[in-house]
Amino acid sequence: MARPDVFTQARTALDGGRGVAIACVIGAHGSTPRHLGARMAVAEDGEQWGTVGGGRIEQLV
Repeated sequence: MARPDVFTQARTALDGGRGVAIACVIGAHGSTPRHLGARMAVAEDGEQWGTVGGGRIEQLV
């Protein structure tokens, strides 16, 4: 069974009263671990869905 996508997970969190931020890769230079359009959602309690590349980038999100 496939996992629900980032927006489905974010909607569920919002419906539960949690704040959510969504990040999307809109540009990149050189070699990158994720493609343009990669998405990640982060709930106010720190729970995350999806990825925009990991490491330092996700820490900044």
